[in-house]
Amino acid sequence: MEIEIDKTNGKFGTGEEALHLERRGRPEGTKVANCDETYKLVTDLRKCFGDHGITQSAQNDILALFRARGFPDLPQSRVIMNTTRGVFHVIQSCSNGHMYYFGIAQGVRRTVTSEYLAKCTKINLDFFTDGLSPYKSVKSKVWPILCRLSATSFSYESVPFLVSVFGGKTDPIPQEFLKDFVCEAKDLETNGMKINGIRYEVYIKKFIADQPARAKLKCVNGEGPSSLVQCERCTIIGKHSDRITHFSGTEVRVSQPTLRTDKTFRQRLQPAYHKINDSPLLALNIDMVFSFPLDPMHILYIGVVKRYWDYLVEVKGAIYHITKKNNNRDISIYELKHQLPTDFSRSVRGLDCYKLFKATEWRRFLLYDGILVFKKFMPRGCYKNFLLLSCAVRILSTPECLNDRRLLLDAQRLLEIFVLDCEKKFGKNFLSIKMHCLTHIVKDVENHGPLDSFSAFPFESYLSRINKCMRAHGRCVEQIVARVREGFLLQPVPVVLRSLSRPQPALSCEVTTSASQNKREYLKAVLPSMVICAARFRDSIFKTFNGDVLRVTSIQYDSDLDEVFVVGFKFLHSGDFFHTPLRSRVVGVEKVLMVDSSETQCRIQDIKCKCVLMTYKSRPKEWLCITMVHDNGVLQNAG
Repeated sequence: MEIEIDKTNGKFGTGEEALHLERRGRPEGTKVANCDETYKLVTDLRKCFGDHGITQSAQNDILALFRARGFPDLPQSRVIMNTTRGVFHVIQSCSNGHMYYFGIAQGVRRTVTSEYLAKCTKINLDFFTDGLSPYKSVKSKVWPILCRLSATSFSYESVPFLVSVFGGKTDPIPQEFLKDFVCEAKDLETNGMKINGIRYEVYIKKFIADQPARAKLKCVNGEGPSSLVQCERCTIIGKHSDRITHFSGTEVRVSQPTLRTDKTFRQRLQPAYHKINDSPLLALNIDMVFSFPLDPMHILYIGVVKRYWDYLVEVKGAIYHITKKNNNRDISIYELKHQLPTDFSRSVRGLDCYKLFKATEWRRFLLYDGILVFKKFMPRGCYKNFLLLSCAVRILSTPECLNDRRLLLDAQRLLEIFVLDCEKKFGKNFLSIKMHCLTHIVKDVENHGPLDSFSAFPFESYLSRINKCMRAHGRCVEQIVARVREGFLLQPVPVVLRSLSRPQPALSCEVTTSASQNKREYLKAVLPSMVICAARFRDSIFKTFNGDVLRVTSIQYDSDLDEVFVVGFKFLHSGDFFHTPLRSRVVGVEKVLMVDSSETQCRIQDIKCKCVLMTYKSRPKEWLCITMVHDNGVLQNAG
């Protein structure tokens, strides 16, 4: 398959092609914008309309205002947006709905860049699917298949793109839903892809989805809460109790269930786990077990962490129980609102709103502020139990765990102890399938990298864009196809490389020119993985590769050396915040002191990561410093 890189970033028609200006009669002497101004306005309006999902009627009203104020030659909105009429003839009908197949190669053509191809000899792809219910009052299901370039030996950001979309009143039948996808994927696996005269091998690395979607893709019986055979990694059989299927950690240790492999899956050695029809994905050269990682967003953050808090607040029979009175009044984290960096996309809310928390909020609470807040009110035994999970997840969120086998073994040990300890504290009914999956997630980190490398966060952000473009009931697929052709669902930035050589940052907010003409001073620097802002205290705390915690006060560019330096003050290390189950410093948590000292300077390449600095009231100038371990790339807008 031979394709050329699309230099237009995948837009269906340019602004110039959309300008079919109609000269209208107007009074003599009327001030009219020239054609260049009109062309620029059309381009800007097209981007604005697409980015914000403005309806066509609202677009026409806005255009009418512009026509009355010096731009009489503006066309109708359907011309500006390049809206194609009559997309119905390209929609495929299936037994329980409609679908449209965009293709894998077409999306890769828009996404891949020459910089990416210069650094890799093969193209690795990740896929994602999930079911949407776009309307509250109408029974409707939308299932898209998304794809993005997978992480390789160098780090980078890659935005998702649409491969296929299904719409109907019920979920799709896998054999129909995956037919075109499997056909093209087999061709790419066999023949590769030729780009600019060079042939690249194509590999499918993983399918990212929540548990019900993974069960549908693999055609297994693990998607319902009543199923006794739900685990995708071992042959454990659950037990029903009080309308709940639980998987006892103690019984796992005693029975030691057989681990699943690609071979045993294809041989269907546990018939109760498989449905009658085979999965179409069996035709691909993938591992039917480990090519489907356990997504931490659904299993860990909105699964285990949310359930953990539910039991602390709601279940009165648990050994540890927090009353709602304490939850609403004493357990407040609003004081941390102005201490957390702006990398966290959602504002801090009190724990009285926990039922409304999103996955990013549960992740933040587990990895950062929960370490401090829980210590204030939790019983000591319960806090130790919480630290088991927090420390394990912090280890698995860092790339360093891949280079140190002992860290992975520590994380596995902590998760197993956490599951057994939760069984003692909350009972067997607490051990849902998501709790059981914690004991298997370390293997996925070994195979695919840190937790964020196989998380659904970037794909879920794209799903929100799909949701915005569906308005009329009953024509979901047609609306999505039309928006893709207009360019609304095409991401503006294809691939952002995160080279290990750390490229020069983008500097802004220049404040002054020093006495030396070769140095310029700035307040802000944007790197692919972080933002440094010397003007905001919460965005100016960083850790260097030699372990120093630094408060950045200015950023300087030396033109003679062509180097960027950060200037600031060091914090003094004052000890560990906790000592069990691990020394807190091992997982990037420590106490620091703010002391008066002379300024220090280091290269911006020496900065390892950003830190969260929170007030710790045992001493006046003592702070709790927690290194940021989750992927907080400035171009990723996780949901």
